[in-house]
Order: sequence, then structure tokens, then C-alpha cells
Amino acid sequence: MDEDVAIRWLWPVLLAWLVILVVSTGYAVLACWVAWAMGLPWWLGLLLPAITLVGAESIRWMVKGGPLGVDPVRCGPEDQPTLHAILDRLCAVAGQDKPEVRIIDIDAPNSLVYVEPGKRPTLCVTKGLVETLDNDRLEAVLAHEIAHIAHRDTRVMAFAEGMAGWAVLLPGAIFMLMGRLDVRMCAAARACGRSWRPSFVEMEKSGLPTTAPVAEVTGGAATRRLVALGFGRAANAVAAMFVIIPAIVLGVLVAAPAFVLSTPLARRRELAADRTAARITGAPATLAAALVEMSGAQQRVPDEDLRARRLASALAIVPFDASVEIDGTPQKQGGAARMFEPHPSMKARLAQLERMSRELGTDS
Repeated sequence: MDEDVAIRWLWPVLLAWLVILVVSTGYAVLACWVAWAMGLPWWLGLLLPAITLVGAESIRWMVKGGPLGVDPVRCGPEDQPTLHAILDRLCAVAGQDKPEVRIIDIDAPNSLVYVEPGKRPTLCVTKGLVETLDNDRLEAVLAHEIAHIAHRDTRVMAFAEGMAGWAVLLPGAIFMLMGRLDVRMCAAARACGRSWRPSFVEMEKSGLPTTAPVAEVTGGAATRRLVALGFGRAANAVAAMFVIIPAIVLGVLVAAPAFVLSTPLARRRELAADRTAARITGAPATLAAALVEMSGAQQRVPDEDLRARRLASALAIVPFDASVEIDGTPQKQGGAARMFEPHPSMKARLAQLERMSRELGTDS
């Protein structure tokens, strides 16, 4: 029975990776054909897999930073002693180092884990989670997040998405860097007494002062600096308009199939985290009850934090805009949206936990 279970859960994950590999190889073959048709050496197309692998890892560093649209607050044992006590016990059972803990000031009960390059994992829980769930359900949710850390899911999915969608993610990351460079040049112009407005972002979101600039550089030096900055900004804008933005549009068309095919991997990893959490706690029914309670609570929270919630929804244990399925019928999400949904359906998650409850009952 254990062998059958292993095959049932391992094969879909391997299949998802195989599909991603096949898609990347297909792009390489297409690139080789295009190079040959243009009269170039066909092997130039083999650069595509290399760019894929390098881009999948480098994107993590180019856009590193938390996925949250809000600033979570560090939470020590003195702030949430019960939360930390549960987490210490789970880390000891799972043999994992304790992650950094942060609290998100959102009423919707939810949690997520993310890992910034070069740093230890960060566990984020919402204020609503610690205020809504009892200790047993809180333990089940934290066990799910510990499972993600043990499985290295954040890194695995970042790499998978990078392989699947480097064609859009890489130019997108470059566009972000160009926007930051434009802000830096505007800041340099302020030292010459010029209040230039950024081209890529709104003035209020650029971080630049809204007060009148004070000239620190004057005369010929200021003129030479402004001329250089003017040429630099013009080149930056032209490159963005005629190179990067078209590359992003083309990348969306190229990467869309791979993004669709990579979502089953994300769903399987969520189901695997549920399964591991149930094994750690020995209480599948408790995790099922927590998932239902958290999903239903999303609909009772005001939508003023919706923008911030959407940014982190893909990493959360349940989507921030989730809805409970009544009698197995989803209350929202159409078929097209479902293709890109990284979370398995609530019906599938509860069915898995119900099977585990029966297995544990039989074993006991």
C-alpha cells in the first residue's frame, strides 16, 4: 500500500517536471530552426536552454525581496509565546531550523512561507490567524508551512516558474531595473536643481522628495551632468519602449503554455504539504477543519487590503480570495482562472485528509 501511495504522489510531480523540460526543449528546437532558416549556425538555438537555466536562478536575485504588498512586523517569543511554543515543537519534530516569524496586519486568517536568496526562511502569519484559530488548528497550519520549508518548495517553484516563464520574467526583471535606474538619474538631476519626474513610476511611489530641489552642483559641471543624464534617460526610455516592452509581450505569448503546465506542480506540492502536516500532527481532520474555517473567513473580511493580499495569495496556504465549496460545488472561479490557480481545490484537499483520517483510524 505504501508503494502504491508513493507512486500515486511521486508520478504527477515527476510528470510536471517532465512537461516543463519538454516545453523548454521544444523552445530550443524552435530556436535552432529559426537560426537555420535565417542562415545562421543552427547550434545558436542551443543557447536557449542555457539562458533558461541561468535565467531561472538569476531572476531570484534580480527581483529578490518579499512577495508581500504590506510590511510584516517581526514577531518574537515575547510577542506571541503560544505561537512560538507551537512552532518550536513542530521544528523539533520535523528536524528543521526555526524560521523567522513575522505578523501581517490583516484580519483574514492565513499564512505563508517565502525564502529570499541568501537568507533563512520567513514564516508570515496574519493577525487574523492567531486571533481566530485555536491551538490545535494553529498547529496544523504551522505544520503545513514547516512542510513547505522541509520540501524546499519556495526554491523549487521559483526554479520551475523560471524555467517555464523566463521569456517573460527575465525582460520583466530588466524592466524593473531600468525603472530603478531612471529614478536614480532623476535623483541625480535634483542635485543640479532640476525636478525631473520618473518615466516608469508615479512620483509619489518613486521615493523621490516632492519638495523643490536644492542645487548642489552649479555652472558647467551641472550642465555636463544634465546633458549626460538626459542622454541616459532617453536611451533608457527608447530601450524600454522598443526592446524590453515588445520582449515582454512576446514572452507572454511564448511562456503562457508553460505557465499553464507548471501549475499542476504547484498544486501537487500544496497537497504534499497537507499530507506531511497531517503526518507530523497526527490529526488530518484538524487540518481539514482549519482549511475550511480559513477559506470561509476570507469572505467575511473587508476588501480594503485586497491589493496587498493578491500579491501573496499564490504562496498562502489558502487563496486570500478563496471561497468554500458547498456540497462539492465551487462558489467562484471559472475554468480559465482555474488553469492558473496554484492551489488545489478545497474538495481535493479535504478528500485527501479524509482518506488519511481513515488510514490512521485503521492503523490504530
